[in-house]
Amino acid sequence: SSGINAEYGVPRNDFGNVELFKPWMLPPGTVHLNLPGTYSLARKLGIDAAHAVTGFEFARCRAVPVTNGVIVCEEFAETLCCAWEEQSRNHTERTEEKRVEKIYDNWKLLIKSLLIKEKILKKYDMTSEEGGSRKKKGGGHVHVYPARSKRKDKVTGQMVQKCSCGLVVPVESCEEEL
Repeated sequence: SSGINAEYGVPRNDFGNVELFKPWMLPPGTVHLNLPGTYSLARKLGIDAAHAVTGFEFARCRAVPVTNGVIVCEEFAETLCCAWEEQSRNHTERTEEKRVEKIYDNWKLLIKSLLIKEKILKKYDMTSEEGGSRKKKGGGHVHVYPARSKRKDKVTGQMVQKCSCGLVVPVESCEEEL
């Protein structure tokens, strides 16, 4: 067949690209592969490839070439496609492995946090009650809300009071406890 032979390489313009504005502009004996990352893969494999310029974008008073895929000789098209599929499959597997590893790491962190919480509760003789508030066993601390502790909460916008222990509650619930 007439066309470009692999030993001569892919014909390029002055910028090292192949202009492919229409399908009929494809040089004979070459193939257009529009797969992401094929140019770098072709370079790794030692396959001659050139970016396919399919148009121009006009931004900031400049014409910027738009490249879509690569142009390679027909002899290397199948090899490059197989290598791209393998690379894509490996990338998907690595991504899934990282996702599963992250899930396990999150579970480990949660379990460690719960164990630390339980250890602290036992160490300081505290019990966890519903609603998230903790009281020392046997009576312990009584919450006191000085008048000067009233302020407006920045997040909710409601009036709150703060106990000396650091507990912050809405003003209405403070009055109920007294």
